[in-house]
Amino acid sequence: MRIFASVLTILLLVFPVRPAQMQDDVGPWPPEAPETLFGPRVEIIDARLDSVLFHRAHPATNAAEYRAVITADGRVYPWPDDFRYPGVTYSGEQLGLFSNQFYLASSASTSGEYESLWSLDLTTGVYTRYNRFPQFVDTYCGRLRLNSTLVNSWMIIVGVNRQQHVCNVADGRMSLPLPGEYSDWQIHHKDQTDGFVLLSAQRANQTDGMATLFAFNPAKRDLQVVGEFARDTMTRVSKILNESMQVLTTSSVPVPDPSEITYVVNIAEQRLFQIPSQGFYHEDPLRVEYFTPLDDDAACEIMNIDLLTENQTTYRLNTACYAEFEQGDRRYYRVLNDAGTQADVVRVNELTGDSSTLFSGEVERIHWVSDDERYLGLVIDSSGRVDTPAGSFIRMNGSTDAQWVLVDLTNESHLFETPAMIGGSAGIWYPIPHIVSDGWLALDGFTASNLLHIDDGAVIEPTTIQGGITLDIGNGWTIGYPAERINEYGNVASYSLYNIHTQEVVPLIDLGAHVIDYSFQNVPQYVGDNQFQVTLSFGGGEQLLDVLPLYDRVVYTIRIVGVEIEDSAAD
Repeated sequence: MRIFASVLTILLLVFPVRPAQMQDDVGPWPPEAPETLFGPRVEIIDARLDSVLFHRAHPATNAAEYRAVITADGRVYPWPDDFRYPGVTYSGEQLGLFSNQFYLASSASTSGEYESLWSLDLTTGVYTRYNRFPQFVDTYCGRLRLNSTLVNSWMIIVGVNRQQHVCNVADGRMSLPLPGEYSDWQIHHKDQTDGFVLLSAQRANQTDGMATLFAFNPAKRDLQVVGEFARDTMTRVSKILNESMQVLTTSSVPVPDPSEITYVVNIAEQRLFQIPSQGFYHEDPLRVEYFTPLDDDAACEIMNIDLLTENQTTYRLNTACYAEFEQGDRRYYRVLNDAGTQADVVRVNELTGDSSTLFSGEVERIHWVSDDERYLGLVIDSSGRVDTPAGSFIRMNGSTDAQWVLVDLTNESHLFETPAMIGGSAGIWYPIPHIVSDGWLALDGFTASNLLHIDDGAVIEPTTIQGGITLDIGNGWTIGYPAERINEYGNVASYSLYNIHTQEVVPLIDLGAHVIDYSFQNVPQYVGDNQFQVTLSFGGGEQLLDVLPLYDRVVYTIRIVGVEIEDSAAD
């Protein structure tokens, strides 16, 4: 903690985390006595400042609200004092990152004209101001015209030999000369990826609208032909499927556009093929899926295209397209009878359309299905009719006597029932079920968790936990929170370690009166050796600052003493 305090002091001298806009009654940030926020069995073994911007910058970004350039690895470079437009609200504009130089322009917000240009050397941290605004800058790709389109991306350049190349202005990766018999080169690339770069061009005097698609491998400097396609005004990579497959879309206007054409590009096999647009992509197996409502949404046609083989399969469902629950390659639908008095719970294999009926009744909603399909969480009514259309959440009639029912399919017995309606027909809530361990099932609601022991079909009197279980650690240990410790902004105020076998409770975190000052970034994560990682964020409710502190997070590593938790549970 001493090292952390020393580093923290240095950072606060450069970047105060308590700006003048902060209200006087706000708790200190970072917390001055963090041990008061944790339970009595908790030992703080490490703490470090963090910022949400460190997880967004790639590789560097201009954070105007903090008057600094911030890098993804946590370096912060404050702006020079005179980086502003005198007398006018400043706006710092990022022009790009070239040759490890980060270029920034200061502009007047009223006119948008540049007032000055600066560069930041990310190696030395030194800012340099230009006496005059240059038209060109030196980059890894040579001397290029300075404009806002040069932002860490690939571009077409003309070399000293007047031949064209693909080049990345941020790191200098460059292709060999592009084939001279082609012209009108265009790059279609997602900057978030480091793999193949797609680009296209037309042969000399080609007027049929077709273009040749190429794939450039930066690692090998290899350029290969993939195939021809109908290139339009707006052509872009819309999705990366894997390291050698991408989805290319082209249209005459920005999407969405009815005339949009979509191609699957298989770089490894040097081919591309057209598919219908607006599909849903899946990884295992690699495919795209399309849903077509039929008969006024009373039926649905589902088509799958295997993106490796191009094989198509189509099947029909006699219900709405919307699956009420999905798990793996299984989807679960309600299929109503003609009279509208019963609904079958039907399992459908999403690849083949093979189906099986699991349960029949006055089912208003499929909420949950266990992995082994032994247990169903259903909303069941007793009004004599099914009030909720298949694939819908809206109850068409006002029946309010629906029950959330846990069904054991081995004998179709009801293990647990609880009212499913709150506030009449306008609001529906359901418990959140999940199997915890050793035959224990947790049913988390708004006010408590009920634990059911379901080993060998034996139902034991439910054990109630005040709050909800959010994480199963193993060996009987879970992390939960008491529902009454949620503040008016919906933030959880405390977490505890709970053992479902012994009912032992070990408090982990309790923000107490600081629930309006701080909040948890996520659920405490178990990292092994009785240790958890907890991320505390500034602000627990209403916005207290015009600008949040730059270092708006503290990441604590804590150890629980007096409790043995299996390390294998962290895997």
